[in-house]
Amino acid sequence: MFKTYFFTNTINKISTIKEDLFMAKITGVVKWFDSEKGYGFISCDKGNDVFVHHSQVKEKGASKDLHEDENVTFDIENGEKGPMAINVQKF
Repeated sequence: MFKTYFFTNTINKISTIKEDLFMAKITGVVKWFDSEKGYGFISCDKGNDVFVHHSQVKEKGASKDLHEDENVTFDIENGEKGPMAINVQKF
């Protein structure tokens, strides 16, 4: 009985942590971004690098480029190959 409760409780905590991570607005710094290919990576303040595609950069105007060391906020979505940044905004 104790083992079942412990296991269930642990799974619930992990699920809550994952939901918080995927629902919260996160800040980070652009690690690198290839303007020609339209993608790059953001160093997340929570410690992991997150993939970013130019289609997720929410800036007015035609330029969706990000630049190395630029501060951004974003949400995280679970993509086909792992976490990816969505709703990316420069600040």
